[in-house]
Amino acid sequence: MSKLVVAEIEDAAGANPYSTTVSSETTLSGTTPTITGIPAGVTKVDILMEGVSTDGTSELLLRIGPSGGVETSGYTSKSVRCVNTGTDTNTTAFIFTYGTAAGDTRDGILQLRLSDATNNTWISSGVHSDNGSTSINTSAGAKSLGGALTQIQLLNSGGNTWDAGTIALQYS
Repeated sequence: MSKLVVAEIEDAAGANPYSTTVSSETTLSGTTPTITGIPAGVTKVDILMEGVSTDGTSELLLRIGPSGGVETSGYTSKSVRCVNTGTDTNTTAFIFTYGTAAGDTRDGILQLRLSDATNNTWISSGVHSDNGSTSINTSAGAKSLGGALTQIQLLNSGGNTWDAGTIALQYS
C-alpha cells in the first residue's frame, strides 16, 4: 500500500489556492465598526459572529466596499426570522436580522462569495441564532461593487451601539 503526502498545493503562480486566512477577533463597539485590509483577489469571505449585540432594537446590517470606502446603495437583501411570520428587505446594506431586542446576543456566520469577477458582484448568505429567543435568522442578498472587496462594515438601521460580541473574518 502506498501513501501520498503533500505538504503544500500550489497554483501556477506559486500560491496555495486552498489556503484560508483568519483575521484576529474584533470586539464590537461603537455604531459602525469597519474592518479593512481584506486583500484584493479574494473570492470568499466568512464573517464569524460570537455573542454580538446592540443596545437597541434595530435590524443588524453589513456593508461592503472597495478601497474607496463602503458602498451605501445597490444592495438587494432580505432576512427572515424563523418562528416569526415577518420578513424585511434593505437596499442600503445586507440585512442579516429581522426583529431584534436590546441585549440579545447572536451567534452565527455571514458568507460572502464572489459570483461575477468582471462586475465585482458578491452574494451574501447567513444564518445565526437569536440567543434571547427560540428563533434563528436567515438572510441572503447580492451587491456589485465599484472595485475589489477590501473592507466590511457592521451597522444597524437605527444607529444603536454595538455593546457585546466579537467577529472574525476568514477569507480565501
